[in-house]
Amino acid sequence: MEACNAAIEADEGHEWNYVHRASMHEMNEDFEAMVKDFQKAAEINKENREIQQGLQRAQKLLKQSNKRNYYKILGVPRNADKRTITKAYRKMAQEWHPDRFDSEEEKAKAEKKFMDIAAAKEVLTDPEKRRMFDNGMFLGVDFCVVSVSFFLFSPLFCSSVFFLLGI
Repeated sequence: MEACNAAIEADEGHEWNYVHRASMHEMNEDFEAMVKDFQKAAEINKENREIQQGLQRAQKLLKQSNKRNYYKILGVPRNADKRTITKAYRKMAQEWHPDRFDSEEEKAKAEKKFMDIAAAKEVLTDPEKRRMFDNGMFLGVDFCVVSVSFFLFSPLFCSSVFFLLGI
């Protein structure tokens, strides 16, 4: 980052110095600064398509950063495979299962966290939902809650529970 700052100080009119610094901001997940640097680069060179695409990507990442990040919830990298995601889900689900907590306050917090973990697993293990999420098109947790609710209240699930309970 220091080298990028020094390059910009030496030549403020060179758009690629801003592009390089924007990529550093991306690695640090500072998407606001990333957008600003791409905007500055676009001001210098309005015609460059690569800079315009970078600006669009930066704006998308900034928008996504303000939403729930399923990768962070499970503690997995963006390039994690299904096996890694499932393993992280099992670990987190076991840690945050509401039955492990005694007080109502802790239980409520654990239930919310548990639902987030389940939603993250549902999205990240389904290739189509994951692609939509990665592209910023995913509807978010509401979709997952509806899916989980549908499953919980589906006749198949209810009949399975009734069978297990002997009802």
